[in-house]
Amino acid sequence: MKYSELDQFRRHRFVWFADVGNLFDLAAGETPQDDLASLRKWVGMGRPLIVRRPCVAEEGNTVCVGLALPPDPVKRRWAYRLPISFVNKITDPPMWKDCMATIGSVIAPALKSIQTAAAAAGLPLQTFGSYAWQYHTAFPYVTPSSDSDLLIPIQRRVNWKKFQQSMAGADIRATRTDLELVLNGDASFNWREFEAPGTQMLFKGNRSVWMGAKHDVEGFLNE
Repeated sequence: MKYSELDQFRRHRFVWFADVGNLFDLAAGETPQDDLASLRKWVGMGRPLIVRRPCVAEEGNTVCVGLALPPDPVKRRWAYRLPISFVNKITDPPMWKDCMATIGSVIAPALKSIQTAAAAAGLPLQTFGSYAWQYHTAFPYVTPSSDSDLLIPIQRRVNWKKFQQSMAGADIRATRTDLELVLNGDASFNWREFEAPGTQMLFKGNRSVWMGAKHDVEGFLNE
């Protein structure tokens, strides 16, 4: 694949593999605990995996993915590397409204503030974590203690400024709501960290993690 094609493998995206040929002979777990037998069964049933950092391995032929099983009775999380040549489909994180239409949930006031701000700024509101896994598999990932993991991709400064203005006064610190903002498909940050005191915060990219200044945000965006 060309680099532009490899760039579609980004954190939080879901990917499906064609269960053909020698796919599982080429699959590799990241730790001794990673279960290749469970992976074979999962992929064979047409279920997705999630892209994780560093997304594409250095040699450019394998994609880094994760498998999260429903929390019954405990959470199980495995990490693998699979050949890109077997990829059948890749999708963005699902829209929050689609998950709510399928799964349903009590909408906390803080979450309503985020929904309103995203709509006012003309930005999509996506989700990852338990709600996304349940949306794609129909398995019971969402529990009363599950966080609402939200994701907002932003490309332009005007949308970012509108979102900030709409979120003025909103407080999500006391809720089980986690909001990540993704700038032009790569550098992302947590809204709570952005709102916290201080000038520095953690940025997470598709391939690396770094500390940066909060005023760096607009530098990642288009006019």
